[in-house]
Amino acid sequence: MRVVLVFLLTTTLLAICFQAKALSIYRTGNPNDIVTRTQQVNCLAGGGDDNLWVGGWKYMLNSAAGGDIVIIRTDGEAGGYASWIYDDSENQGLPRVNSVTVLSLVGRQDANDPRVVKALGHAELIFFSGGDQSTYISWFHKTALESELYRAIRQRNVPVGGTSAGMALLAGIDFRARYPSPSTGGMVTSEDVLKNPTAKFVDLDSHVIIGPDMEGIITDTHFSQRNRHGRMIGFLAKALIGQNLAPEKLHGIGADQDSAFCYNKSGVGRVFGPGSVYFFSPQSRPEILKAGQPLTWSRKSGAVRVQALAQGEYLFDLKAWRPITQGRASPVTTAPTQEIWWVEQGQYFEGPL
Repeated sequence: MRVVLVFLLTTTLLAICFQAKALSIYRTGNPNDIVTRTQQVNCLAGGGDDNLWVGGWKYMLNSAAGGDIVIIRTDGEAGGYASWIYDDSENQGLPRVNSVTVLSLVGRQDANDPRVVKALGHAELIFFSGGDQSTYISWFHKTALESELYRAIRQRNVPVGGTSAGMALLAGIDFRARYPSPSTGGMVTSEDVLKNPTAKFVDLDSHVIIGPDMEGIITDTHFSQRNRHGRMIGFLAKALIGQNLAPEKLHGIGADQDSAFCYNKSGVGRVFGPGSVYFFSPQSRPEILKAGQPLTWSRKSGAVRVQALAQGEYLFDLKAWRPITQGRASPVTTAPTQEIWWVEQGQYFEGPL
């Protein structure tokens, strides 16, 4: 009898574990989809607390015109976005929407599930939550989910956004993050990249999902909080060679935690949140970029031009790659910070332009 009970208990636990690994779909609000006239708005958020860049969320939700919102996760959990958006649980004054559906995937097979494809096909806003970008990229590439996302962006003008790993996914050149830091075993650091920028852990790929106006753009998140300044410079250096791009064809965007850059179909947007968003323009090619050697990219202290924007009246034009103002900036508006960053023998420096 004890053997039978153990067998039954084991079988039950296996069934529970199997069920926990299935695609989960959580819907809040009207069970019936509606169709609204959307306007394309895209948000790149550096992770952290969405409440702190809630103005960007209002911008996206207003552009969804009260339609159906789809949140994509890769951890099998419901998360808190449904109540945060649909019920406005934090009292942020969010626009009303018809529904919020959370698609919580647990494997690549879920990116081809007809239910996922149908939800995306009826979505008026698609948002990728944080998590593991290596999972996002490996699960989504060449799937029905990827194809449906492109239709939403290119044919239906659906607002699209992502935070942390979700922002990384929407880059034109993705940092896939499949390999750990050789020094700590955790996340790859600026020191790791600058010491050996050609190593496999500097894991760049340009063949996966590309967000609107993101061709040739590398992104990074939690930027100042995790000291990723040097990491971005190393990414840009490797991309210039590995992607065989001219310096003027390559750019970078780094977003601080709790902050986001949201832009429209014309490529013009603004910063939301308490931090900064950094816009990078390589001015040359690195002097030393060799396997196993520290990076040197100085060019007389003029390797990469950096423009940092905070929340305010200044906008940024991705197509022209420059800050602009709406009308005349007020005296209290903080002008964009413009600097030059460079690296000498693996050591990172920055100075005024």
